[in-house]
Amino acid sequence: MIYKIKITFLVVIFSCNQPPKINPERVVNEPNSDSNYWVGIGSIEKPLPDNYREIAQQRALNQIASQIKVEINSEFTSVVQDLNYEFDEYFSSVINSRVNQEIDFIEYVDSYESKTDFRVYARLSIPKYLAEQKRKRNIAKNTSLEYLSQVEPLNVNSFNLLSLAFNEIMPHLDQNLDIIDPFNNNRTINLATLIKLKLFDYLDRVQIIPDKNPYEIELFSDENSFYKAKCIDKKTGKSLENIPIIYMINRNDKYESIISNKNGLIIIDPFKDINNGQLEFITHAFDVKSLVDKSVMKIIKKSVRFFRIPFKIKPLNIYINSNESNLGVDLDPPFISSGIKDFISNKIPCKYSNFLESDYIIKVKVNSNSRSKEPDQYGFFFVYANADLKVISSKDKKEIFSKSIKQIKGGHIDLNMAGIKALDNLYKNIEKELPNIISILQKKL
Repeated sequence: MIYKIKITFLVVIFSCNQPPKINPERVVNEPNSDSNYWVGIGSIEKPLPDNYREIAQQRALNQIASQIKVEINSEFTSVVQDLNYEFDEYFSSVINSRVNQEIDFIEYVDSYESKTDFRVYARLSIPKYLAEQKRKRNIAKNTSLEYLSQVEPLNVNSFNLLSLAFNEIMPHLDQNLDIIDPFNNNRTINLATLIKLKLFDYLDRVQIIPDKNPYEIELFSDENSFYKAKCIDKKTGKSLENIPIIYMINRNDKYESIISNKNGLIIIDPFKDINNGQLEFITHAFDVKSLVDKSVMKIIKKSVRFFRIPFKIKPLNIYINSNESNLGVDLDPPFISSGIKDFISNKIPCKYSNFLESDYIIKVKVNSNSRSKEPDQYGFFFVYANADLKVISSKDKKEIFSKSIKQIKGGHIDLNMAGIKALDNLYKNIEKELPNIISILQKKL
């Protein structure tokens, strides 16, 4: 509803503030008692600058403008509370707009120059002013209603049309804007109120519906590693295309933007700037601010809703098939595969499962051999270690990684320890390949 605030002004005019009277020697009719005009007299004392006439005219204009302000104040119908505007801010904008519009109707009737000053007499016809305001208000109402006639069905352009409709009537919010509601012919409603109600209704109707909540993410999967949501019209259930959405992953400092596609879908890669193991939630909202101007945003800003959707990370199931031996004797425990497990676990969410439940299979084959069972002349044994690494996708049984590392040397005065030393050096080489395995997993499927 529109709240009317009647403001009564008591104007006490001191003699020093009264407009200077035109010298009677001049034929200047100054109708101070004529209610048909607002009068302004601008004066400038001598010595006169080069632009003295323009200065005097501006001062006369300022006097007329002050009278227009009183007129607007005395008849002011406030929509401030209803539209979330600050009174002073709104009133100032209306005043400036109104005065600027009436400059062309100002008459500079006469001027007079005395020994001490120069004066300009200007006036504005009150009936002409009121008639012009009525004409402009009716044009604004009709234009605004034309925009409103195009807002259905709800789409991305509806908000721009509502913004245009409001801006047409904004300079006339202090005037009578009652209309027959085009959406409900049985009622009379203030046009500004109707636009506001339509804005709130449409804002509520734009819904962003995630595929699931909480949202389970499967790492490195084309189908399930992206966040997907759909923009719909809550009233009709239809998809909304080209809807601007702002979103933020976890607690980043800034929001990113995305536009819904022709099916109303938004698809977001949550890992774009996030370490895989730190994914917590996504926050998003309808970016209505990008579709309306500041005057309309003031009305609806408190109704813009942000939604936080928690993420649930589904870890990778990895099965490690390990065959490790040193000089023909099985290693117990197999420390190469243990090192691989620790490395991968620190980089990505995963768990180690059996063969049937696995997403990926990592095959590790490690062995060592000695070219001589006798020490060299210095009493050292030398052993050479070899490794074969393979990563296989359990889904399609395809080999996605393969690497052989051969003849990595280790020495010690004890033959068995020489083998262990060779295997230790071998793992250092294997470790260099593990980032490549993770990278391939991230790009796979």
